[in-house]
Amino acid sequence: MKGVLIDTTSLITLAADKYPQEYPYGYRNSDKRNSRFIGQLSGIEAFLLSDNIIIDYPSYQRNLKQFPDLKQLEKIAEFININNDDEDDCYMSCTDVIVPLMIRPGNFLIDIYRRHIEFLDYCEISDNHGYAPSTYWKDLSRRLSDGENILVNALESMFGKYTPFYGAALTNLIRFLYYITCQEIYDCNLSLHYIKSYFLLDLYGEVSFNQEKYIAKNILDVFDEKYSNNYNHNFKEWIGVENSEIKIPLLIDYINKNIDSGKTLIENLIEFRNERIFVDYRDAINKLQIAIKNKDKFIINEITSSIETYTNNILKGECKDPSKRIQKIGISIPFIGGLGTEINLNIPKLNKTPGDKILVFLHKLIKSI
Repeated sequence: MKGVLIDTTSLITLAADKYPQEYPYGYRNSDKRNSRFIGQLSGIEAFLLSDNIIIDYPSYQRNLKQFPDLKQLEKIAEFININNDDEDDCYMSCTDVIVPLMIRPGNFLIDIYRRHIEFLDYCEISDNHGYAPSTYWKDLSRRLSDGENILVNALESMFGKYTPFYGAALTNLIRFLYYITCQEIYDCNLSLHYIKSYFLLDLYGEVSFNQEKYIAKNILDVFDEKYSNNYNHNFKEWIGVENSEIKIPLLIDYINKNIDSGKTLIENLIEFRNERIFVDYRDAINKLQIAIKNKDKFIINEITSSIETYTNNILKGECKDPSKRIQKIGISIPFIGGLGTEINLNIPKLNKTPGDKILVFLHKLIKSI
């Protein structure tokens, strides 16, 4: 399985969960009506669904003192750009290779991030020691590293009159481009916090830079969407009104219901990561990716067909445990020749296929609702 590069902003939202009053990042846009952990979804998904977690070392190191819980990630993650010049080299590669592929933007870029700058906007840049809320693009550009400055100058030359006014646009844009470049260099999947994701289509049009969802996330997203759409349709048809509940992703529901409140979020995620359902799910995805690489249609069909069948059964209200199989056992009554019966027993599947492992994972999430 390809590794997943998680932006440091996502990791900070996980570590900051220890201080919910000071850093309420678990709630998207600080909306307390939403479920906890919504604002941390990208980090949680990458943490649990990927075997190989990749972290940008310079921005991680800049935030380690403020968020010491990040230290626990060193046990399970691989770091990139460890040498002193690696970060600036990456910015310069972005300037030379990625920026020329960008399309000239319109007014959307001027309007984007039309708000005060916040800690999550600037936590990753080289000088992340605090900015006034009304900091503008031109104010920020004076406090950047050499590599950051080279990239910003190239962006200003290209954008011209469409250069954004707001500091939050500068910080999120250069870090977005930085991660896109790292993804290309290290040939990995990419998981970005939602504050960086606004740029994708608007700046590149049809150019995707491998931004397709990694398979482990795509399967979960498609299943979650089908289940949610079916639920909302049935709710409206039979209850007679629109479902007003805020949609909570299945994975977040599972975390909410099984988290140990006596431990930090990162400690919980490390434990979740080692649970059998997550280990098996990642193993199944690995086998699926190998099958795709080898063009093994039998394994691909076994996995995708089993997911499709299970999903259709769930939508029809059937929720059979995929970790078990039905076995018929004949029972005869002693002393009465020929008299007996057959019963069905649910017995555990000892040798689970990759498809079985994915279904068990989805089944556990559904049962946690």
